[in-house]
Amino acid sequence: MKYRVILVGKPRCEWSNSAVSTYVRRLRAQGGLEELHIKAEPFRGDVSAVQQAESKRVLKMLGPRDQVVVLDERGTAVDTPGFASILEEGQMLG
Repeated sequence: MKYRVILVGKPRCEWSNSAVSTYVRRLRAQGGLEELHIKAEPFRGDVSAVQQAESKRVLKMLGPRDQVVVLDERGTAVDTPGFASILEEGQMLG
């Protein structure tokens, strides 16, 4: 199974740099890994416009059968067994 990590912009804080490094290392151990970077949309006062523009660029990088897991500090916390479960589910789906 091949994994792809898509990063939007440059991480601005140490905890996010550390988290990305940890996930990249763990995913490499599970199989192939591709790390892609897309440029952050310039902020011109409209958060929604920035999110939509970045979302469109990310969606262009995805295939019709890709399973997507979004890592965001405002999301639901997932522990290691939970993340492993997500990976296993993806492997079963092919």
